[in-house]
Amino acid sequence: MKSYIIISDSADEATLLNQYLNWIPDVTVASMFHCESIQTLSTQSLQSDVIICSVSLMEDAWLQQMHAKHPDTVIVATCNIAQIAIQHPPKEIYGYLASPITYERVFAITQNIEMMLQYRTAAVADRKKDYVFIKSEYKLIKTNYSDILFISGMKDYTQVFVKGRLSPLTTLQNLKEFETKLPADEFVRVHRSYIVSLRQVDVIARNEIMIGTNHIPIGDAYRHALDAIIEENS
Repeated sequence: MKSYIIISDSADEATLLNQYLNWIPDVTVASMFHCESIQTLSTQSLQSDVIICSVSLMEDAWLQQMHAKHPDTVIVATCNIAQIAIQHPPKEIYGYLASPITYERVFAITQNIEMMLQYRTAAVADRKKDYVFIKSEYKLIKTNYSDILFISGMKDYTQVFVKGRLSPLTTLQNLKEFETKLPADEFVRVHRSYIVSLRQVDVIARNEIMIGTNHIPIGDAYRHALDAIIEENS
């Protein structure tokens, strides 16, 4: 059951949102506020899974304070079409709920939030697990994420290059299977045939990555995602 808080500058909007949210299974409205200034509300009292707030009430300082105190809370802004035409919305805002507010729009955004929260929970679980079992030579070999250098996908099999091993582990699991099992914040697909461990990368050149003495090509289709990771960690 996900808890929602409604904060609106319109009593009618708050009432309508409350009605629609109460129609949706596994959603509960914990609090509803109709106010003219968001500063009248204590951020400490606004702990919930999701906050739906009028964009006209939102202030940068309040958003930053909310994110600092409740980093896992999802914030949705209600607005009209003119207000939604923002090229760079604050990072603290998950999305916008445009007027006229209909049940279909409210239902759609709650389902999107639910999927995002499920993905976030799964990602946290993946981070807690620091190993993977690799089926190789009729055995399941426990391999720590921290020991994986890179993974090379062939036509009928995959090779996992592991720190301290002279030869790679060979498995019939395909590269796509590994991509879904490995934590996305530690491993990145850089080529249709290669996944690399970010912590093991020594050098990133124009068209290749170097891990020790291994030269791994960067595919054009994967360059944009890699550049975004480099930018985030620079």
